[in-house]
Amino acid sequence: MHALLVRREDGWVLSDLGSHNGTRLNGWLVREPVPVQAGDRVEFGSMAFIIQGDPPVKSPAPEGPSG
Repeated sequence: MHALLVRREDGWVLSDLGSHNGTRLNGWLVREPVPVQAGDRVEFGSMAFIIQGDPPVKSPAPEGPSG
């Protein structure tokens, strides 16, 4: 394994698992667990990802008048 991205109650956290090439967050080498937010760029070796926010929650459609 290269890195770990986990969701906690307070948000997402990225950790490097001792990889040879390192894990980067917005160009910075990850040396300890760091919080990740929407818009951040995460790099695992030669792979890069942009973190997106959670999709909006759809509220149920209002019910029409009954009767």
